[in-house]
Amino acid sequence: GEPMLCANLICELIARKKEFTNNERLRFAMTTNALLGMDEEIIDFFISNNVIFNLSIDGPEEIHNKYRIAKNGCNSFAAVMKNVEKLKNKGYPFAAVAVLDERIVDNNFSLSGLCNYLRSITPNYKIDPAYFIKRENSTVSGDAQDELLAQLRNLIDDIFKNIRTLSIDKF
Repeated sequence: GEPMLCANLICELIARKKEFTNNERLRFAMTTNALLGMDEEIIDFFISNNVIFNLSIDGPEEIHNKYRIAKNGCNSFAAVMKNVEKLKNKGYPFAAVAVLDERIVDNNFSLSGLCNYLRSITPNYKIDPAYFIKRENSTVSGDAQDELLAQLRNLIDDIFKNIRTLSIDKF
């Protein structure tokens, strides 16, 4: 479920961590749709406690809003981007997390386009497959599966091509 529905409880648990451990390296991580409960006070508390934020962003506005429908009908993408800006303005790093499924193909978007889009928001991002591609009992059409696999192969080829051309001097 959405952790920010219980933001006060989470804050209480984080505040009490010293009762359980003296390990200062212990960090909390949270994946949130970044739609609810991210007021300045809560964000500042999480930042002061070094909480790792993973924000669900499934792509550009038209894709994100198609599948992440807010209960109140608001533009969920705009609300998420408002919270992204709050974190950016505070200089606090976060990761964007997108779900990989047939929506990429259905919306004439590419996997590399999704990577570039997420990278434009934050250098820290990951893409989680919603299911195993090429599953026999998948509800996703074979054409969509084949297209996703082809895009995944191309993306991996591009990554390795870029790795092979990296110069050690850059590091």
